[in-house]
Amino acid sequence: MTTAKVPSLVTKRRRNLLKQPAAKSDPRKENLWAVRAFDGTRIVLASDLALEHFFFAEGDPTVATVQYPTEQAPEALECDGVNFDALVTYRDGNRECRHVRAKPLNLSSPRHAERLKSYQTAATHLGAAYVEVTVSELDTAKQRIRNWARLIAAYRRCSHRPLEVLEKLLAAHLTSAGETTFQEVLTWIPEEPNALKVAAIARLLRRRLIASDLDEATLSLHTRLWMALS
Repeated sequence: MTTAKVPSLVTKRRRNLLKQPAAKSDPRKENLWAVRAFDGTRIVLASDLALEHFFFAEGDPTVATVQYPTEQAPEALECDGVNFDALVTYRDGNRECRHVRAKPLNLSSPRHAERLKSYQTAATHLGAAYVEVTVSELDTAKQRIRNWARLIAAYRRCSHRPLEVLEKLLAAHLTSAGETTFQEVLTWIPEEPNALKVAAIARLLRRRLIASDLDEATLSLHTRLWMALS
């Protein structure tokens, strides 16, 4: 006798989405994603917009850490009945509870104004400010989003390998070399595969130990890299 397989959280949420009418304003509201963060946590993102925000936030050099709903704890960012899409902590210590939405709330609507007040109160209880991240803001950061989608994919392919020693070696080289390019970095430590070097650079960037021009230029061999200011 076989035991029936219990649907995963992602499967359940996907079924619920399929029952709902298609979003008319932006098709990026319709999908569902399960991705892994740099620390290996499996994150559940409720739309294509939320996925774009994931790359947007992970690539923000002013951001230190981000908490997202996880497959194990989908309500982890719930407070006072409000579920947030992300809790962002900046390098300066400031925090934001974020909702990712196609359009901002219409504050001329009493219902939206009351909703905003409840969001702000819930965020305050979590020690953060409430912020909406909309399509217009994500669209202004398309370069960063595309670059970090590629960079995180490259990191995930090698994340099962130990990278700590390689990270330290590359950081030491960057400290002495000053501003350089991805192409130059790949010539360092020739005994290590280039794929591992790219993964190590990705994690150094995410740890904000090094900086880049990935907000302005396409990820390539000409991408500029330098040690970040502490």
